[in-house]
Amino acid sequence: MANQIRGRWEFKWAAKAALAAIISLAGFQISAGDDGYNPDLAGKWIDKPNEFVGGAPGLSGAEKEAFVKEMRKITEFVRESPVLKSPKGFDVEAKLIISASSGDRQAGGKWQVRLISSGKNPEGQPVQKRALFSVVVNDQWMITNENTMGSQGYYDLQGRLMFLEPVKQGEVGGFPLYQNEMLVIAKNNKPLWVPVTVEQLLKKTLSDFKASLNSVYKDGPLPEGYLQKEDHPMSIAIKKLEAELNSLSPEQLKAPAYVVSGWDTRLESFVVDKSEPGARAVVMYNPDYFDKSLPKTAVQLIIFYWTNLVQYQFEAPGFQENPPVAREFEVLNTLDYKKLAALLK
Repeated sequence: MANQIRGRWEFKWAAKAALAAIISLAGFQISAGDDGYNPDLAGKWIDKPNEFVGGAPGLSGAEKEAFVKEMRKITEFVRESPVLKSPKGFDVEAKLIISASSGDRQAGGKWQVRLISSGKNPEGQPVQKRALFSVVVNDQWMITNENTMGSQGYYDLQGRLMFLEPVKQGEVGGFPLYQNEMLVIAKNNKPLWVPVTVEQLLKKTLSDFKASLNSVYKDGPLPEGYLQKEDHPMSIAIKKLEAELNSLSPEQLKAPAYVVSGWDTRLESFVVDKSEPGARAVVMYNPDYFDKSLPKTAVQLIIFYWTNLVQYQFEAPGFQENPPVAREFEVLNTLDYKKLAALLK
């Protein structure tokens, strides 16, 4: 099974010419079997009603209508994939979900697509095999999925979210594929994030340490026998951080910050040299990515997000293969992403 999973991951950035070979490597055999699956059975499209999360506050009725219209241009493009245009061996269930827009934020949304085939397990019980992908629009938060620093996120002194730079795993159609199975289509490959400097990270860390320490001793010294403020490990860490800030040159303070795993539990400087094993850059959203002169309904970012591509085996007992997942990979490799990028404003 390890070889199968590895094969499926490798598929994501393989050349189209290797499609058949990699499907074979992954163990995909799209054929009729004992489970009753019929690969030639004509499938159908099931379009679910549009969903507006919480009523999509921040968008007027006209803006909702305009954004749905923009989203439809993308969904119609994807539906032209030979795999989806006339589905065989599976049904396609699709739903358009529009999220809120607050302030000058762009309207966000996603088109959620499920590929579903049916069959029977060895006991003759009906079982469905599924695959899921989403086409996400104008949602930078997808990028921070599993890259968030700390359990509740980590914000600089101006309240801007800082996160670990996503790990690039390859390219598909000329666009970057990042960990967590995200293919990012940005306008003119404009950067979605910018570096956090050493100074920004250290000052934020120092501020948090002081706030945490003061909360422990907010009512004054603790009773005799308890650890006093000046002896607390965080007091020592604060002194070290202050000394580090004062010792760094202006050039060093302006340099991009790098951290290693476990950065949020260390009572010392979080910053490491980028050459240190496991070092990852700390970044924040590029505040200039979205062109705010455009309507908030303008599509300026598209992210393809594939979920549970390798976990499906544990969700469908009795099946030795998952045709929808194989077809999903074909969708990934048969779309013209440069044409799709032309829809960006």
